[in-house]
Amino acid sequence: MHVVYFFSVDTALPSGKNRATRQKVEALKKINDKVEVFTLDRSKFSSKLFSKVAICFNVICYILINRRSINVYMSRGSSPILAHIICKIFGIHVVREVHADIFDEIPHLRKSEALKFFIRVFSLKSYFLDSRADQRVYNNPMLKAYHIEKGVAKESDNCVYIGGSIDAVVNISQEEAKEKFGLKPDFKYLVFTGSASVWHGVHYLVELQKCFLKHEDKIRIVCGGGEVSSKIDPDGCLINITPLDDSGCSELIKAADACLLPVNNVRVSPGSPLKLYDYMINGAPVISQQRMPGYSDEVEKFGAGITVDYADTSRTRQEIINLLADEGLLRNYAVSGAGSYKSYMWEKRVVDWFSKA
Repeated sequence: MHVVYFFSVDTALPSGKNRATRQKVEALKKINDKVEVFTLDRSKFSSKLFSKVAICFNVICYILINRRSINVYMSRGSSPILAHIICKIFGIHVVREVHADIFDEIPHLRKSEALKFFIRVFSLKSYFLDSRADQRVYNNPMLKAYHIEKGVAKESDNCVYIGGSIDAVVNISQEEAKEKFGLKPDFKYLVFTGSASVWHGVHYLVELQKCFLKHEDKIRIVCGGGEVSSKIDPDGCLINITPLDDSGCSELIKAADACLLPVNNVRVSPGSPLKLYDYMINGAPVISQQRMPGYSDEVEKFGAGITVDYADTSRTRQEIINLLADEGLLRNYAVSGAGSYKSYMWEKRVVDWFSKA
């Protein structure tokens, strides 16, 4: 299959979204005859604007020249409308990758009101493209259901969680990892490597650590996905190791006795967390928010850990203490999560993307 994939993010940047995009591109190329990728490349242009103009022009020209051989045009974000029109004219299947409802997220962005207004305006284009595609691929069933209600999605659209990559695996023992990060051998460590975004629920971890400290538990929570602001953790309860690159986050996961997967349910969709698959493939037992699609169902499916209600701090503390006291159960969760990796690799996920194409 000949696939053209357009996305408007710079994969050279270190964020989780950009790393996931790099991984899915590699997976796409493994399972398809030909994949042509168009994305921002700041190395060739002096500004982001010129880079966007260039890739929009290039993808339109490429589609026109290769219109007879292209099977699928897939895009995410601000794709050129003309590219979609050309694909429709020549019968090329148009797929949109949808990971969030931007209008739902805007109120939670730490931006000025003026900037939020412009984001809303520019997001109308992406919303229009989502609604006009032949097919949409959602990363969470809650988001798909929300868009069905709004008349954007169809029941026939695909819903596929994001995937993992063996590139996330690091060869370091727990003892070596703890020593590298200065962690004490007689303490238990719970690791969170997501960003401190409002929808990731880091404030629950602050309250949980306070509860551990109150009961003098020898348990510490370590965050490594980015800076935790003093507004979230004014007393500095959490151990915050930052900045860490992809490899550093994986090494921190190796130091963990278990990894944390909270979520603050403030959006119509919690998304699909890349860190979950980083945890599992590195053999870390996972403690996920319960009854949350994309989180608890995946942990339960792969037998990779337990689910808790992070909003109930006291009960969560006791459930974690019980888990950490059972070395056999921890080992089983670690082995099961890592051993199931072929079922959640990006190669498997992107095959599911096109199951209805």
